[in-house]
Amino acid sequence: LVSVTNVKILEAIIMESLTNAAKHSKAQGIHMKINIGKKHLRYYFKDDGIGCLHVSENLGISGMRDRIKNAGGTIAIDGSDGFLIVCHLPIINDEDYREEEDFANSYC
Repeated sequence: LVSVTNVKILEAIIMESLTNAAKHSKAQGIHMKINIGKKHLRYYFKDDGIGCLHVSENLGISGMRDRIKNAGGTIAIDGSDGFLIVCHLPIINDEDYREEEDFANSYC
């Protein structure tokens, strides 16, 4: 099970990835994949756009990097062949997740 925090981080990363592709890449296609393992979540994003050899860390990319880092994860970005983003996030353990779920259910 994935925590609410992981889902919110992933949502922000996906939105930023798509926004950057729409604004900058001139891509015709995008490939996204999310793998959920026992301990980590992996987000893969690749577009077939123009890419860029020197990726500038504007607010969007630095925001993605900060979110991932603050959650204890890693992010890799490459613009040499289209644009590629790969993120790894740790998944909250089951006990912590149940506490979040119980807290959320107590207010529903």
